Amino acid sequence: MRRTVVLASVVIVECLLGAGGLYLRSRQPLPPWPAQHGLNRLDEAALRRQYQNACRGWASDWIELARSYAAWGFWPEAVACYEQACRQAWRAAPEWLFECGFYSGQLGRADQAVQYLERAIAEGYKDPEIVWFFVAQNQLRQENAEEAKVALRRAELLPAATYELARLYNKLGQPEQARRIIEPLTRSFRFHYAPFFVHLRAAQLLGDEDEERRAALEWLSLAYPLRSPFDDQHDELSRRLENTPYRQGLRYAHQLLSDGKLDELHAHLERLLEAEWSVEAADLMAEWATREGRVAQAEQVLRDAIQRQGATLHLLWRLGDLLFDTGRFEEAWDVWEQAAVVGRGDRELDQFLTYVMLKAEGRGEVVRGKQYDAARWLAEGRIRLARGEFQDAAGALRKATELAPGDPQAWYLLAEAARCNAQPSVAREAYQKCLLLVPHHGRAQFALGLLR
Repeated sequence: MRRTVVLASVVIVECLLGAGGLYLRSRQPLPPWPAQHGLNRLDEAALRRQYQNACRGWASDWIELARSYAAWGFWPEAVACYEQACRQAWRAAPEWLFECGFYSGQLGRADQAVQYLERAIAEGYKDPEIVWFFVAQNQLRQENAEEAKVALRRAELLPAATYELARLYNKLGQPEQARRIIEPLTRSFRFHYAPFFVHLRAAQLLGDEDEERRAALEWLSLAYPLRSPFDDQHDELSRRLENTPYRQGLRYAHQLLSDGKLDELHAHLERLLEAEWSVEAADLMAEWATREGRVAQAEQVLRDAIQRQGATLHLLWRLGDLLFDTGRFEEAWDVWEQAAVVGRGDRELDQFLTYVMLKAEGRGEVVRGKQYDAARWLAEGRIRLARGEFQDAAGALRKATELAPGDPQAWYLLAEAARCNAQPSVAREAYQKCLLLVPHHGRAQFALGLLR
């Protein structure tokens, strides 16, 4: 009898707890849904499944939905989900608090961001320096300079925090302190321009012309940015986007192509293109058609992609390649010449130019085309300038300006090569030509001022 009473009591308690849980969940708000999301059908279906999971009320489901919203750029909805999860959980995880604070700051809600970020530190976030860095950024948005300085000092293990602190000292009219903390950073990051710019500004404020000139020459010759915690957050968002159903489908298509499973690839690509047209899926469809010997279809797919997406180096490269391989050399050169113009500034331009040259030589063709030649000389000049071969760089860049006198980048790089080769009159003239084409070219203006 006693045992029956105990079991009945346990059942009653469980029923009451279950009913209480259901009641509490019924009182919870529904997750927000972005009104105009613009997602393809595959990704929308996956997001709706996460939405339905969050409707069950578990904090962890709200967090998964929040992270997906954040990856797609639906930041107001993401913050609302983070806030609900943090309210709902018995103890909010420090990672949740940090992410809520970060995205609140990106939305301009600086007070709210600081509150969540400081809670993340109090709850034991694994990298407190990163959190303090973002606390400082939000304090700066509110023009709370003293609070920002305190936060940046607590994040001093991060080079980006030292850089921001030195910038703050310059803004506050304390260049001596800025120079004191930035000089070790310039020694540790010899190829990154940001510390040298702060050093340059400190020298200007101190009126030290010799140091200003040295810092300016260093700054003008460097090309790498200083990495910050913002880059880490961007990388995390990119990683999440790469794991969306559509992107996973594209990776699977590449695998099918690599394995030579062309029939399966065609069916898979049709499903992807039905869900959403993308230039990458279209490019894969063109490659499938080429391998199947359907040259006309491949050409049509590429031309349609160029019309829809706009001319890019990659698409023009592919189209020219197709035309060249089918013996339509004149058309191929016209397309490749256009690619050389469109691809200026593209990191694959040098590879493209080399590829075309080798392909032409293999078929006994002569590389030609004024725009193509200009791009080729520009690429060679950029490479030689990076190697420190200033005289050869100036020669190559001079040819680029002769072939494309309306290209400001060619004139600017020629000026840089001449300046580094101790030819101030040539550099001055080239800087002026660059500024005639782009009057607000900041680096050209600054470098020209140093030569006067």
